Amino acid sequence: MEAALLAVVALIFGLGLGWLLGGRPVAEWRQRFLARDGEARELDEKFRRAIAELAGASERANHVDALTGELAEVRAERDRIGTELATLKANAAHFDEQKRLLLEAQDVLRKEFEAAGAKVLEGAQAAFLQRAQERFAVSEEKNAERIKALLAPVGDRLKSYEEQVSALEAKRV
Repeated sequence: MEAALLAVVALIFGLGLGWLLGGRPVAEWRQRFLARDGEARELDEKFRRAIAELAGASERANHVDALTGELAEVRAERDRIGTELATLKANAAHFDEQKRLLLEAQDVLRKEFEAAGAKVLEGAQAAFLQRAQERFAVSEEKNAERIKALLAPVGDRLKSYEEQVSALEAKRV
């Protein structure tokens, strides 16, 4: 009976010792599993954020394309206006030639009228040309400022993305 009791105690002691020694590797494995599971979740979240940022960058790129089209339209309009100005200057030169011929034919009868008319016409032409040049200069400045203001955030964001990609690449290496 003592031997049976001793055998039962030894069996219980052996089971307790086996459970104690066998449970430690399982606990360590669980801790490593939980740590790696947390890392995987963090990486998954970073990946999802990167996809969302990429979609935003794509949308901004489409916006840049639209702005490029608008810029081309503005340039075409500026060229058209420049052509019109050249035509107006050519017409003004032609007009001056006709006026000179007419004034030569009527020189005797209208000397005083010619002097007054010439002064007024020259002043009007100078004022017209000056106003036209001022308007073109102001319009060109405004367009340049608008384009710079529209493209500055895109450039900054692209620079930021390049820095982030370089940093991620350096970390990956």
